[in-house]
Amino acid sequence: MIEKLIKNYGSLCDSWIDEISIKKIMKNSIEKVVISVEINSANIIKGYKYEKICLIFEEVLCFTFKDDTTINLSPKEVYINYDNNTILFDFDPIDNFDSLEENNDSNFKIISKILTFEIIS
Repeated sequence: MIEKLIKNYGSLCDSWIDEISIKKIMKNSIEKVVISVEINSANIIKGYKYEKICLIFEEVLCFTFKDDTTINLSPKEVYINYDNNTILFDFDPIDNFDSLEENNDSNFKIISKILTFEIIS
C-alpha cells in the first residue's frame, strides 16, 4: 500500500492538510488508536492533478502533534520511511535541499505499523 501511495503522490509535495482525526476503536476486545489525515496532494500519475486523500494509520506507535501557532498544515514535503514493519511520516522533516530526514523535534509525526489510504475526491 505504501509503495502505491509513494508512486502516486511522491513525498506529498506542496500539499495541505484539511483534517486530522484520532479515534479509539475496539478490535477483538482490544482498544486501538486510528489516526486519519485528510490531505490534498498532487497525483503524479494523473498529471499532477490534486486529489483529496485520507491517510489511515493503525497500530500507532508514536504520535506527535504540537498544537501551537508554529505548526504548518501545508507541508512542503513529508519524510516517509518504512522498514522493519514500521511506517514513519514526518510532516515537519529536516530539509537538506537534496534529501529529507526525520526531525527529532518535529511538530507533527506519526509512526505506525499499518497504513492505508483512500481517495476522497
